[in-house]
Amino acid sequence: KENVHRYPNSANVYDSLGEAYETDGQLAEAEKNYTIAVELSRKNSHPNLSIYEKNLERIQQKHAQN
Repeated sequence: KENVHRYPNSANVYDSLGEAYETDGQLAEAEKNYTIAVELSRKNSHPNLSIYEKNLERIQQKHAQN
């Protein structure tokens, strides 16, 4: 959360926070942060966009199953 505060325009920071939430079982929070990572990546033509999209897709599938 501190990194998000310090680097609010970093897609990687949101992706990492999403991963932490996912690991903790907080799927809604994970999806929220993965979504922000994808949005920032698209906006800034980030080279890891495809990775962030895969993470978002994975969490959406998990979220749908619960």
